Amino acid sequence: MAEETNTGLPPEAEAELETAEKKAQEFDKLGLNAYIHKLRKPFSYHGKEYEELSFDFDKLTGKDFLAIGREMQALRLLMSDPSVNMDFQLRVATRACTEKLGPDALRLMPAFDFHCIIGAVRNFLLSADLYAMTLQKSRAGSRNKV
Repeated sequence: MAEETNTGLPPEAEAELETAEKKAQEFDKLGLNAYIHKLRKPFSYHGKEYEELSFDFDKLTGKDFLAIGREMQALRLLMSDPSVNMDFQLRVATRACTEKLGPDALRLMPAFDFHCIIGAVRNFLLSADLYAMTLQKSRAGSRNKV
């Protein structure tokens, strides 16, 4: 039987946890959990002018993602991989935005600004996918060593 460490976990599990924590710190350093977009020119929506928009992806929860999925189903929008689905990304952006804007506001932005914002969401989603794959590989590797 494997000897437990001071965390109460077997050494293999503790090494896996340590690897996961290091990977999480690496991803945090990339700064993909927040995004500030300086608009190329001020954007007016419902009488308010915006020069920049901030997005906080850390405030999102699984509940948000499930709600987006239900919303897309209700609208009969095609639901493919969220990392490449612009309708999904648009809804993630509006939920992460620190201003109270709906998808309609972002749709009306100049294409360049819209694309930059959607790109930041895509990067966030892809980084989460990459993080999950990295953890799966490290877990598979530690199981193969046992």
